[in-house]
Amino acid sequence: MSKSVISVVAILATVCFFSVSGEYVIKSMDDFLAFNKLVIEERISEKVVLETDLDFSSTSFPLPVGVDDAGKCHIFTEDFYGNGHIISNLKMDGTKTKYGSAALFCGIHYSSFNNLTIDKSCEFTGEVAAAVAATATYNDLHNVNVYATINGKSVASAFIGKIEGSLPGKIPVGHITDCQGNARINVNHNEGNAYVGGYIGFINSTYCGIFALKITFEDNMGGFTYTCKGSGTVSIGALIGSIEKSEGIEFEMNRNTFNIYTNSDKKLAMSVGGLVGRMLDVPMYKLTMKDNTIIEAQGSN
Repeated sequence: MSKSVISVVAILATVCFFSVSGEYVIKSMDDFLAFNKLVIEERISEKVVLETDLDFSSTSFPLPVGVDDAGKCHIFTEDFYGNGHIISNLKMDGTKTKYGSAALFCGIHYSSFNNLTIDKSCEFTGEVAAAVAATATYNDLHNVNVYATINGKSVASAFIGKIEGSLPGKIPVGHITDCQGNARINVNHNEGNAYVGGYIGFINSTYCGIFALKITFEDNMGGFTYTCKGSGTVSIGALIGSIEKSEGIEFEMNRNTFNIYTNSDKKLAMSVGGLVGRMLDVPMYKLTMKDNTIIEAQGSN
């Protein structure tokens, strides 16, 4: 067999190892690192299936999935199936990088994340800090559990930092179901506004239609400790820190339990809401609720 034929066979074997029946399968840390490279190259076009726990204790991973060396975010647009696996010992400090923010993914767009745990050994620090994604455009989270430490400067959330964007032609819908969070969320903020939410830090979404965004929260349990230091204004919500400049938001919330504790500097101006910390320039708003429990306590430094 010639060398050229051997090379082609080797390449095909590698492709088949990663992609099986329309799935990109991650079976090792090396597979995960290769997956990140493909996201940066915008070459992922199938759902991603995780078949192993990922322990980063001996692996350096300073940037979120999708961020290239120049600090540009390449958005992940497929579905991710965690199969109940655990991500541990991932410690990311975006303040030391060109990108500036920290999360497992830099950006996700119309993706579904399922059955994944980010455990308490993980820590994310950045201008925008979250465990799942720094930015998003209308996604589904199902049975995604976060127990990490989140350290944000302007936006901090256990799950998604910011939802931003404009999508004409259809009403975006997002579902967050069966997600548990027991995260420590810290903000050290010195000027302007900061946004802190248990599930989403900040929403700014424009849509020319009846509602800008529909989000359903069902069967979630959250225990969040918010510690806010510095000066300026901080908006805090059990679900969402702040919603602003949106054509309208529709929420459906069923059977959720949230326990939040807020500890803040006295010099901070606080806007604290049981569900949403602040709503600004949202002309249309609809809320449907059933069997939700919110326990809130506050302290000060």
